[in-house]
Amino acid sequence: MKIIGLIAEYNPFHNGHLEQLKQIQERYGERLGLIAVMSGDWTQRAGLAVLDKWDRARLATAAGINLVLELPTLFATGNGQCFASGAVHLLAATGLVKNICCGAETEQPKFLHTAADLMLNEPPELSLHLQTAFKNGMNPGAAWENAIKAYMQSIPENDIDRSADQDKQAFPPDLLTGSNNWLAIEYIKAAKSLGNAGPRITILRRRGQAYLDDQATGESTGKLLSATAVRTALYHLFGYPTESSNWNTELWNKLCHSLPDYTAGTLLRAGLNKTMGFNEQIGPYILATLLAVPKSYLTTLAGFSTDFSNRLIKTANQLVDLPPTAVWQQLIEAVTSRNFTAAHTIRSLTALALGITQKQRDLAIQEGPQYIRVLAFDKTGRYLLRRMRDRSRLPIITKESDFLEYNHLGTVFAQQYKTDIKASRIRRLLTGQGPGNNFDTRVHVR
Repeated sequence: MKIIGLIAEYNPFHNGHLEQLKQIQERYGERLGLIAVMSGDWTQRAGLAVLDKWDRARLATAAGINLVLELPTLFATGNGQCFASGAVHLLAATGLVKNICCGAETEQPKFLHTAADLMLNEPPELSLHLQTAFKNGMNPGAAWENAIKAYMQSIPENDIDRSADQDKQAFPPDLLTGSNNWLAIEYIKAAKSLGNAGPRITILRRRGQAYLDDQATGESTGKLLSATAVRTALYHLFGYPTESSNWNTELWNKLCHSLPDYTAGTLLRAGLNKTMGFNEQIGPYILATLLAVPKSYLTTLAGFSTDFSNRLIKTANQLVDLPPTAVWQQLIEAVTSRNFTAAHTIRSLTALALGITQKQRDLAIQEGPQYIRVLAFDKTGRYLLRRMRDRSRLPIITKESDFLEYNHLGTVFAQQYKTDIKASRIRRLLTGQGPGNNFDTRVHVR
């Protein structure tokens, strides 16, 4: 059996994810063990998850994932480097995963490895280009993109390592523009940081709609919709405070064409029960917190510089005559700038919602994941879990009370699991549910 690791959010699971599983089967055959590490109730790219982690893990096993593990919240809500480092280290710690497959926009994955090597080794010429980019006020992502492009253009073509069929092809100018390309680079860097113990990263060509394309109608109809487009459609269907008579049957039917039946059914149930998660629900909570806490507290949070905190506080005090559901988007639009991307703002507001400090995140990155939390498995996954118990370098958590058993492992362990528990309780409260008893939730067995 070939064991493949996957890193995902499945927010929610859609046909594009099924297409990736099909690509993996085409490459490796059907005798596979698929282990996915997935963000929990809060995500790296979108804040509040549209479905809770248990539903999303269950849908993943329905699609053919054998074993679903949770990426601790401190990693799952960080930037791409933090997210990738946590996920790759966690999969490596299972003792089973030697190969990780991930999707990317590029048709030339070899250059992702080239970019990763440059970022890890940082030649002096590249450092100069990077310093220039930062002096020009660019954010880190844009600075790296410009620096690598400038560096690659400044060296002779023959100096670039290429296979024989690529030796006349220039470094792709759009390589660093796709969000999945960037994540793939971070996965490669994280794997290389583990040396010989690091898993191999295999890049699969991403098919379907661009990740940030949020259109589920018009020209996008019939394509493999992006998760962003799916969430946008779901908000139009279930998020607006509208009457049931305004239900858009046409939009729902179009959306269902891009979803497995089991996902559509779960989403419909969550939507009708008003338990679906949207960032618009966070807006009033975030605004109330900004108005209540001192700036000295904000600057301790992950992603909150003094300048960023000042912009948020100023915006919070200026927001008037807005419906509650409009607060989130107004905050994002007002704060986003050349220095603070929308993605950075979303991650930082997530840190505010969960009370995640920069010290906690830095410590998590330094020490890595402290446990392996199991969310769901099928028959094959049960076999993989049994093997993992023999080989794992980390404690395996299959029920909430296991955390208490390992509580003696120290501060870092406690910070990570307490943040996970807190994140789940806050999500439930923001979606109109009670805080819940985390010790009652059981791993899904398919």
